[in-house]
Formats: sequence, C-alpha cells, structure tokens
Amino acid sequence: MENKLTYHCFKDKVGNFFYHYKWIVMICIISISIISILIFNFFNRPSYDLTVLMVGNYSFLSEYDKINQVLKEYADDYNQDGEILIELVPFTIQDEENSENPYSNTLNLSKLMANLTLSTAVVYIIDDYVYESIGTDGAFVNLELEYGDILGIKNDKFNIENTEFIKKLNLQNFPKDFSILIRNIEDFSDKNKEKVILNYNNSKNFVNNIITNTYK
Repeated sequence: MENKLTYHCFKDKVGNFFYHYKWIVMICIISISIISILIFNFFNRPSYDLTVLMVGNYSFLSEYDKINQVLKEYADDYNQDGEILIELVPFTIQDEENSENPYSNTLNLSKLMANLTLSTAVVYIIDDYVYESIGTDGAFVNLELEYGDILGIKNDKFNIENTEFIKKLNLQNFPKDFSILIRNIEDFSDKNKEKVILNYNNSKNFVNNIITNTYK
C-alpha cells in the first residue's frame, strides 16, 4: 500500500507547538512581563527629596496622605526637580501585650533594623516602645548637643506631642510618645560618599524646620 504524506498547515503547526510547550511559553511570558514591569518601575520611580520612616504601635495607613502632606510643608526641593516629594514609609510594631500578630511584629522589627543599616532613611519618627526595642546606643544624633534646652528634646529624641507639626496633623487619639530622630551616619561604611552626606544634610534641614516650626 502506498504511504500518503500528510501536510500540516501553519495553524496546525502552531497549535501542535503550544500543545507540547504551553507551560514553557507561559513561564516565559510571565517572566518577561515581570522583568518589564520591574524595568519600567525602576526608570519611572519618583525622585524623592528624602525618606521618612514612621514606626510604632499606632497604624498610620488611614492617615498616610494627610501625614505625607504635612511633612512636605517642612521640606525643601532638595533634589531641585521642581517638586517636593517625601517617601513616607509607615509600618506598625506593637508591644507584646497588645500584639495581634507576633509574626508581623517580628517581620517589621527586622525591616526596621535593616533600614537602620542603610543610608537611605535618615529621619525616623518612632514611639518609645520601638525606641527601646532597637537599642539605639549612638545610632541617632544627640539633638540636645545641637539645640540645647528646647522643649521636647531629650538626648537624641525630639518629642512631637506639643509641636506645630502635630497641630497641623489634627489627628484624634494620636499617641503622645512619638519622637523624631536623625540617624547618625558615623558608622556607615559609605559615609564619605557625596550622596550620603547630602542626604544627611537635607534630612537635618528638614528636622530643623520641624523643631523650629519653620513651614510654608
């Protein structure tokens, strides 16, 4: 009997290919999509003037926009791009008695410690519990040496309870034990780099505006 040759059209070949390699194709498509998004975000990320970490027993998520807006009033256009942008990074670390999620607490504490080892964030707004938990020991600038006898300043902490900053926030039930601190850059291995020093000086200017009630 004579063998008949079977001819497959292009559509059949494509269908056959996807039938055998559909998972590989899907993985490639997903990978390319993720890489594309990451590249896009990297080149289109906002250019922040400075970063502020806000950490404590109080959740700031519902008031994020309001807090960010007030913070911007005390900042300048440090990168001179025509706009003032503050990268506010809020997360919650609860004390052991009130903690609802110990795992989240541990994760956020680790995140805070990781930030303390980097030079990106210099300004911290934290409560007394977090302050005691991280064991500061020279990690922050001694504001008392720089500002002397100013109400609210004790060692490296500037308590914001009675400040114009809190009045402008106008948030009910905001805890009284939150303080602003400036990360000391003396122990950064890259402290001599121009970018780190510039970020440090800009952050000090920002905190100075809050301490002296300078705002736009």
